[in-house]
Amino acid sequence: MTYSRHYIWGKNKKSHRYQGTAIIETAVGLCVLVPILLLLFDVISLLLGQTINDDLAKSAARAASQCSTQSDGLSAATNYIIGTQYTGSTGLVANAILVESQFNWDSINGIVTVVTQVTVNLPIPVPLGGPSSQVMKAEASEPILGLPPVPSGGAAVGAAS
Repeated sequence: MTYSRHYIWGKNKKSHRYQGTAIIETAVGLCVLVPILLLLFDVISLLLGQTINDDLAKSAARAASQCSTQSDGLSAATNYIIGTQYTGSTGLVANAILVESQFNWDSINGIVTVVTQVTVNLPIPVPLGGPSSQVMKAEASEPILGLPPVPSGGAAVGAAS
């Protein structure tokens, strides 16, 4: 009994011809899929960094709202940010600061507004000269709890008439 070469190898000539195209299709598919996955990883990192920055601004505004003066509020918000793990220069979220020029203490309306800024370091920088980090800002407002209540006339206690 004789066996043909194709029967021994378990293949026929037709399927053998398509093996080369499968390898090429896989290589081309990976060349398209891998950059998309890397970009998706960077986008997720940016979203995570902005979420952390929003939380940082909200917590700093809460710390400032517990005070009764603008200087104490600014100091409390700054001390809160310094106490976090995001003030260093490494990690996903780094260089967290309070933007003092945009710190707003509105004692008439009883609202404090805090603006924070962080640098989000991208884990996989965009090739060909793309950015390796992104600076992001967040703003949060809280009612000032350390002020006396506003009388029914609308002017704050101790305010000049």
